[in-house]
Amino acid sequence: AVMVLTLLLGSTILGHFIAITKIPMITADWLIGLALPTWGIILLICVIYLVGGSFIDDLAFMILATPIFYPAIIKLGFDPLWFGILIAITIMVGIVIPPVATVVFVVSKITKTPLGVVYSGVYPFLLSLAVGGIFVYLFPSLATFLPNLLMRKTTKGGTLASDRIGREQGPEGLRLPVLFSPVLFFAAPPVMPLRS
Repeated sequence: AVMVLTLLLGSTILGHFIAITKIPMITADWLIGLALPTWGIILLICVIYLVGGSFIDDLAFMILATPIFYPAIIKLGFDPLWFGILIAITIMVGIVIPPVATVVFVVSKITKTPLGVVYSGVYPFLLSLAVGGIFVYLFPSLATFLPNLLMRKTTKGGTLASDRIGREQGPEGLRLPVLFSPVLFFAAPPVMPLRS
């Protein structure tokens, strides 16, 4: 518990530093300025998350990288919920693939099982994660259908009107953080005002 709180404290400080130095805005402008189609930029971001996820702990890398890439995703017009699910799947694949494969080494050391045996048990799950990530990438509604359905609200006329995900009005006019996750709430508080 203390490790998680220390990580969140450090990410809060890092989030403020990143916001002050305008690194997310500079990175967003650089990514948008690349001579790549939007799907190429998303693939580039996913490759960065794969590589980072294989070297650094998944939560730590998500807290470090998400505030940097989030403004680019918004400027490109992608759904932040879809992006959050896509990077979560990508990082889960990243922590299993070599060269570091932290999860595989932990399981191998705890169970005192050779790495080859652990990998033979991991391959079906790794394949299913990769296929699921590809499907979420190709068909974004797989990730956003249920949240969109649950986030609708009824207007006075009785018809349904859907707000943007993550921008639902909370109690006393507070805006709830995008993705409702500690990653974006703690890592990048200056990016999103809490009062409207």
